[in-house]
Amino acid sequence: MADSYFLPEILGEILLKLPAKSLLRFITVCESWHSIITSFPFISAHLAQTPHSDTLFVRFYVSTSHRENYSLFQDSNNQPFYLNFTLELNFQFNCQLGYFRIVGSCNGIMCLADDLFGELQSLILWNPSIQKFIALPMPSIKP
Repeated sequence: MADSYFLPEILGEILLKLPAKSLLRFITVCESWHSIITSFPFISAHLAQTPHSDTLFVRFYVSTSHRENYSLFQDSNNQPFYLNFTLELNFQFNCQLGYFRIVGSCNGIMCLADDLFGELQSLILWNPSIQKFIALPMPSIKP
C-alpha cells in the first residue's frame, strides 16, 4: 500500500536524504522499501552523498574501574580541541579477554579483534553509530 503513492525512483531519492539509522527502521515498512534500501545501488549512492563526518571515535582506559570506555564526540564548532560529547558506546557483544584491538575501519564500520596475547578469540565488524555488529567466522587456517 505504501508503495502505491510514489514511483520507486522518487521514493529512492527521498530515502537517500535520510540518515542510516532511520533507513534501518524503514526497512520494515513494506517489501518495496526493503528492496530499495538494501539494494547495492542505493547503498552506494547513500554512502557517496553522505557528507564527511566530524565525529571522532575515542577509546580510553579508566584505571580506577579497570575498564575501557568508548565514546563518540562531535566537532561541531570547527574549533580546535572543542568537542561535544555525543554518545557513550556500550558493546553488546562479549569478549573472552575483556579487551578489543581496533584492527581498522572503513566507511564507519570498525573491525575489532579479541586477541590480547596474539591468539585470536573473535573478530567482529561493528557499526557504532547504529550499535549493530556481526561476529565473523573464525578462519580455518592459522597465520
